[in-house]
Amino acid sequence: MASAAAASAGWDDEEPLEDREARAPGTRPATGSIEFARVRPNQLADDPRNPPRRLDDLDDLANVAEYGLFQPILVTTRQNFLKNNPARAEAIGDAPYVILAGHRRKAAAVRYGLAEVPVHIRHDLSANGGDAIVRLLENLSRKALDPIMEALEYQRLRDENGLKVREIADRLHIPSHSVVSKRLQLLGLPTALQEAVADYHLGVTDAEALSKLADGELQMHAWELMSEGRMPVGQAIAEVHRRRLHRAAAETKQRRGTHDPLDSPRNTADTEARASEREAAQNSGAGRFSSCERLAAQRASAEDVTQVIAQYAIRGASYHRDAVRLAHRWLRKAGIGPVGLTDPTAYLAAVEPADVVHVAFVIAVAADEARMRDPRRSWDGRDVAHLRRLEAAGHQTTEWERWRAAEAGGA
Repeated sequence: MASAAAASAGWDDEEPLEDREARAPGTRPATGSIEFARVRPNQLADDPRNPPRRLDDLDDLANVAEYGLFQPILVTTRQNFLKNNPARAEAIGDAPYVILAGHRRKAAAVRYGLAEVPVHIRHDLSANGGDAIVRLLENLSRKALDPIMEALEYQRLRDENGLKVREIADRLHIPSHSVVSKRLQLLGLPTALQEAVADYHLGVTDAEALSKLADGELQMHAWELMSEGRMPVGQAIAEVHRRRLHRAAAETKQRRGTHDPLDSPRNTADTEARASEREAAQNSGAGRFSSCERLAAQRASAEDVTQVIAQYAIRGASYHRDAVRLAHRWLRKAGIGPVGLTDPTAYLAAVEPADVVHVAFVIAVAADEARMRDPRRSWDGRDVAHLRRLEAAGHQTTEWERWRAAEAGGA
């Protein structure tokens, strides 16, 4: 029995630290799935999926030479490992066990000449990505991964184990699935930027902001502005968008082949840029309008409803008339409320009690949209929050919207 094996080995039968960390959904030990043993270090193969890192800095484990390992190494059997990883048979050699957590402990055992090491064998972790989850939990807890390596691990869980972003976050006890999503976005950056993130020359938050730019050329341009001009990321992104709009205006002017000699080149470019910006704002507004229609047709969570309505009650009154008009259009299209009433005031008066909260929520969303469309004002944090809400509902942000959000400090 496991307890007898533990007693004879002279170490505690208690569940090791890495398994307590791994009590995420799908990794809880099943009855009869745990086994304790003592094995030779050469019977343990390193998990070939474990991110490469230096194992020569083992001074903190020097006491194993005298006292042995206090904590067992977490392993699974070769057979279990190969069930989901048949292509890695050559990588693990003939070893009967594969390490899931404890690569440094094994390296220390080899360095300091231990004949045997305690292992904790889990037979239940080969399915549904459980072995990968445990390995990643240990690396995250030890801060052994740079942000790009972390992103690659999430990508592997998604692609090889079929886990969705929300499932990855849940099983790793990450508070928000957006953390996983943002890490994955880093893998779309140009190689040079990924290397800068991995070397901690480019902060993760700044890199995530750059990843929202339309393509690698713009991302590199913004990074150059940040590096050479020491610009904050929001200012660099806004400057990239501004230069692109001016370039588009100049190209439009050249295609038309017209020139007013009374216009200076700068005035001409500014005029064309303003025209391009107006067109971009109109196109962006049309896209947001469709997203708002979709949002009006859905029932939001109680938390979102409370937050949006409270925000509207405090700050939204100045756009109430436009908000009611927009909300009325969206709700009628969604078939919510007394859809036969074409007058917004009459519509609101006839709303059934069951729909009142949702209608209020849609009016609050419409107030934010009306406010965002006002050309007399600059965007602020409230506009950025409205844009993020629409993104969550499926809206694809335009370059112009990302530029305005960057100017507002919401890159």
